[in-house]
Amino acid sequence: MLDGKTPDPKIIDGISFDEHWKILAPPASLVGSWHRGELGPLDKESFDKNFAPVYLEYLEQAEVKSAVQELGQKALHRDITVLCYESSPNATEPLLCHRALLIAKCADATV
Repeated sequence: MLDGKTPDPKIIDGISFDEHWKILAPPASLVGSWHRGELGPLDKESFDKNFAPVYLEYLEQAEVKSAVQELGQKALHRDITVLCYESSPNATEPLLCHRALLIAKCADATV
């Protein structure tokens, strides 16, 4: 269910991933607003204009920013895979999820 509240039953702690940093996920209210169409159509323009700025602002909160910096440091020493329940697009579709935004923030945090 893509309501921004219901946990994905496929995510099982310690089995389907090594670490789950929930703090780095977009706030449930933001995800819910996105999927309900409250931020505009589900397209790149609305994502860039309405979703991304809110998520990037969230990543600047002190506790979240600390986690971003920690993940960025870990990525310097080992491979990190950032997951999302959004399906990955094919080569012609833009990525409309938090992963690219988070990865860019982690890279910035290590400079």
